[in-house]
Amino acid sequence: LEWMAQGYISAAAGACHARMKMAKRVARAPTKLSDGVRALLEALRNKAEQLLSDFATREGAVCVSSIDSFQGSENDVVIVTLTRSNPHGQIGFLNKQARLVVAQSRARLGMYFVGDRKTYDTVKHWRTFSAAMQAKGCAGAQIPLVCPRHPHEVKQLGVNDAKGLLAAALCQHVCGKVMVCGRHTCQVLCHGEELDRHSFCRQLVDDRCREGHSIRRRCFEAVEEIVCARCAELEAARLRLEEKKRAEREERERKEVERRKKEEHELAAAERARERRAWEENERLHRAAIQKQLAELERRSDGVTRTPLGRDGAWAA
Repeated sequence: LEWMAQGYISAAAGACHARMKMAKRVARAPTKLSDGVRALLEALRNKAEQLLSDFATREGAVCVSSIDSFQGSENDVVIVTLTRSNPHGQIGFLNKQARLVVAQSRARLGMYFVGDRKTYDTVKHWRTFSAAMQAKGCAGAQIPLVCPRHPHEVKQLGVNDAKGLLAAALCQHVCGKVMVCGRHTCQVLCHGEELDRHSFCRQLVDDRCREGHSIRRRCFEAVEEIVCARCAELEAARLRLEEKKRAEREERERKEVERRKKEEHELAAAERARERRAWEENERLHRAAIQKQLAELERRSDGVTRTPLGRDGAWAA
């Protein structure tokens, strides 16, 4: 449904066909399925069929269907793709003339059959149909493709041309459709309506950033999304200045730390020197006191008479 809302009708139709095929294969699987699963598969298949029916009624929609499923329906242009191609002339259920009648009677304005003529000419009613088309000059190895917006742009597409045509685009004219911005036109080569290339205008325009500098941007881009070269340069200069100031601040802090450490070291050294001087002064005073005491003792001893005592000849004062 989302693809359908965005205009991707072919993709949505392909998804519906894939869902229908998946539901049928699962339902035919040998594994026993519960009633709930079968009901879910049936609902998926019915929903896909309903969506395909809705696609067929849309303007410009492409309806993809088998010949049997298309019975009773009509369209302005019908392209019948005959997928069988083999040397044995085996064409499956298309060997019944009724299916050829259905296939060739569904178009109101134009019809194309695309397939291997040699394979289908082995069956009588297909051979008669092919001969009639050749007699009217309606058979060939190419199919003309016309750009709906540039009808004079016609290309004959052969079997070996499809890949190159898809790569080079069918129409070589510039699209020229007004973009969603309303100011510019699409400058790419003409493309299908399902390719949404007009929602984002990529035309380069001149503008100014918030700071007033000249910038160039894509039309769909907001000014806030653009990196202004001048703003980036100024921001880089600001960051470099901040980095320089930070480095200078760190250098000052480092020098301050070193200065404090040096002061603390000098103070500690001065304190140790002071303590050593105090210790040396104390030692000097202590030695002086001892010397003084010794001198006093010697002085006193000089005024005392000594007499011998005992047999060992000792003297006593």
